Amino acid sequence: MRRRRPFTSFGILLCLFMAGCAQEVQWRDTLAGGDQALKAGRYDEAQQLFFKAQQRAQRLEPDQDGPYMAASVDRLCHVAYVQGRYEEAQQLCQQALDIREKTVGPVHPDTASSLTHLANVHQAQRRYSKAEVLLKRVLTIRTEALGPGNPDTANTLVQLGDLYREVGRTDQARAMYLRALPVLEQTLGNGHSRVAALLHLIGETHVALGAYDQARPILQRALAIREKVLGPDHLAVAATLNLLGMVLTTEGLYEAAESVHQRVLEIVERQKGTQDPSVAASLSNLARVYELQGLYSKSELYHRQALDIRERVLGPRHPQVARTLTSLAGVCQADGRLSEAQEQYQRAIQIYETTKGQYQAGHAKALKGYASLLKRRQKPDEAERLEERAKVILSQLAGGTRERTVELE
Repeated sequence: MRRRRPFTSFGILLCLFMAGCAQEVQWRDTLAGGDQALKAGRYDEAQQLFFKAQQRAQRLEPDQDGPYMAASVDRLCHVAYVQGRYEEAQQLCQQALDIREKTVGPVHPDTASSLTHLANVHQAQRRYSKAEVLLKRVLTIRTEALGPGNPDTANTLVQLGDLYREVGRTDQARAMYLRALPVLEQTLGNGHSRVAALLHLIGETHVALGAYDQARPILQRALAIREKVLGPDHLAVAATLNLLGMVLTTEGLYEAAESVHQRVLEIVERQKGTQDPSVAASLSNLARVYELQGLYSKSELYHRQALDIRERVLGPRHPQVARTLTSLAGVCQADGRLSEAQEQYQRAIQIYETTKGQYQAGHAKALKGYASLLKRRQKPDEAERLEERAKVILSQLAGGTRERTVELE
C-alpha cells in the first residue's frame, strides 16, 4: 500500500486559505441576514445576527481591528440608533469610525459612512453643532472621493439641509436641497420618488421663507411625480397637496385651496380612518380657508370637529388641542363673540404653560390673540402684559431651535 505524502507547505496554505474563505462567506451571509431583518423592522433578530457577525469577524481579524469588525460594529450602531439607544449607538459608531480611520484612512468613503451614522446619533440627541461638523466633513470626503455628481454626495447635501431646517436655518436648508436636486435628477431620473420627496422639501422651505410664487410650481411637480409613482391616494400625495393648499390659501385662491384640502381630507380618512389626528389637521386647514372668506359658521364647524378628534385621541391637555382652541377663539372673536373667544384663549394658554416651552410659537400666538381681544374689551394694560410675554417667547424662539410646524394652521 502506498503511503500518503505529507502536506507540503503549499497544501497547508491552501487549506488555511480555503478555511478563511469559508469564514468570510459565513460572515457575509450573517451580515446580509441582519440587513434583511433590520430592513423589515425585526430589530432583535438583526441585533443577534450582527453580534454573530461580530464574533465571526473576530476569527477573521484576531486583532479586532479591520474592515470585517468595522462593518459589524457599524451595523450594531445602526440597530441601537433606530431603537433610540443613543448613548450605546454613539459608542458603537465611534468604535467603527476609529477602526476605519486607522485601516482605510480619514478620507475613505467607508469612513464617511461611519461619520454619517455618528452625525445621525448626535442629531437625534439635538447636538446639532457636532452633527453639522461631522456632516460637513462627510461632504468634503464624498465630493473629493466620489465626485460632486455622486448620489451619496447628494444624500449628504440633503442630510445637511434636513439639519438646517430642523434648527430654523431655512435659507441654508434650501441651498443644500437645491444643490442636491440636479444630481438626483441626473442619477435617478426626473420621475423618481426620491426626486419628488426632495422637491417637496424645497417647496416646504420656499413656503417657510414666504416665497410662495416659487413654491407652487415646485410642489405641483412633486405632486405629479408622486401621483404617478405612488398612486392618487397615497399619504405622500396628501402631504404635498396639503402644502400646496397652504400656498393657495396664502395667495387668496380660496376656491382652489378648498378643493385641494377637501381632497387631502378624503385621502387621510380613507387611509387612516375618520378619528386620526391627521384628519383633524385637514379639518383645521379647511376651517382656515372658510375663516379667511368670512364664513365663520362653517369655519367654526370644522374647527370643532377637529377639536373633538384631538381631545378624544390625544387628550384634553395636548398642545394640538391648544392650537385648535386658539384657532377657534380667533373665529369666535372675528364673529364678535368675545366671551366665548376669551374662554378658548385662556384654556389654550393654560395648556401651553404646562408644556414647559416646547411649543413656543403656538403659545405666543395664543397670547397675542388674547391680547387683541383684551384691547377690544378696553383692557389695554393687561393686553400689553400679554404682548410682552409673547415678545419674550418669540425672541427666545428666534435665538434657539425652532419647532417644526407639521400642520398648516
